[in-house]
Amino acid sequence: MSQPEICFYIAGPMTGYPEHNFPAFDAAQALLEQHGFACVNPANLERNIPVPEHEPWDRTFAKHCIRRDLIAIIDQCQAMYLLRGWKQSLGAQVETSLARYSNMPMIEEGQLTREYVQYMLNKVLTQHPEDIAQQAVLEGIYFKLLS
Repeated sequence: MSQPEICFYIAGPMTGYPEHNFPAFDAAQALLEQHGFACVNPANLERNIPVPEHEPWDRTFAKHCIRRDLIAIIDQCQAMYLLRGWKQSLGAQVETSLARYSNMPMIEEGQLTREYVQYMLNKVLTQHPEDIAQQAVLEGIYFKLLS
């Protein structure tokens, strides 16, 4: 029986970074795809939008971006991959709040290993045995990492 496709949302800082941190988002996408995962890379959604690199975004534009990203998380993703610096990003904080609310597994950059995913799965099985959806996602991630 084949495992269902797991789609990760890549969350991380953009504002104030050279090239809006797109190279880090692209590297995460390449890593996830190398392991056979689908992903939503917000850098791909914003690549052609002319936003000055070091200026704060217009509030209306920022609302549009976060709305679009949150809808992608809800509609397409089962897990979240967190880039370094995500805790200092207001947008990533909003995205991770939705992930926590949804019991979506979150894996920080550098932790996409079988051992860490097994640790997360054991934690869910012990602390939240009723959370079948999160268990299924973690099992899917684990089995992808085995192949």
